[in-house]
Amino acid sequence: MSNQAGNAVYRVDRFTVPEAALAVFLARVEQTNRLLALQPGHRFQRVLTRAGNPQQVVTVIEWADAAALAAARQVIEQHYAETRFDAAAFMQQLGVHADMGVFHDVPAVAAHAV
Repeated sequence: MSNQAGNAVYRVDRFTVPEAALAVFLARVEQTNRLLALQPGHRFQRVLTRAGNPQQVVTVIEWADAAALAAARQVIEQHYAETRFDAAAFMQQLGVHADMGVFHDVPAVAAHAV
């Protein structure tokens, strides 16, 4: 992650993806992440799978601040509307379960990070 904590926010999404849907799901994640990486305030992103269980997928994106995240969210929503992509229907169709949220640094811990 970046060394510029400050007002940073992190979008962390955890997915459980059926094995048969994994390739299609990851292709969509890659497409979305390419667009997000172009947005102002984007600092860092990773797509991770759990060791020994690649059906557990976690995405982490660091944003400069909440405003950058909100602006990026609007860009994605506009892109989905223009392309008529329904993310909820896509995940339901694939059988993907998601736990998504926005996280912040814990100041006392972040101050001691290397």
